[in-house]
Amino acid sequence: MLRPLAWCLSLGAASVALTVSTGGATAPFVGLFGTVVGIMKAMSGFRADEEVKFTTVSGPISEALIVTAVGIGVAVGAVVLFNFFSQRANRIATEMKLLTDEFLELLLDTKNQAPQG
Repeated sequence: MLRPLAWCLSLGAASVALTVSTGGATAPFVGLFGTVVGIMKAMSGFRADEEVKFTTVSGPISEALIVTAVGIGVAVGAVVLFNFFSQRANRIATEMKLLTDEFLELLLDTKNQAPQG
């Protein structure tokens, strides 16, 4: 009875940890993709014979850097959450293992102490 319960609890925490870790692993790449798109947008805004001004390029590049910062922020948050859920899943699994061991010891002690008739 306790083993399926422990398995379900640890599986639930593990699946949350997997989802969060995937987000943490991919968020920097999403931020990097936003940076590349923003820089491409900034560079495509002027012609070859045109003089490039700071104001033409600064807006799209600052947007790209904001996207990068958000991607890094999401990744850091996801890693923190992953560590939290991973430790929680390990703690639940350990507690369930200890409870199962105590239950089995109690069963064995009860069996040994039962009057044999």
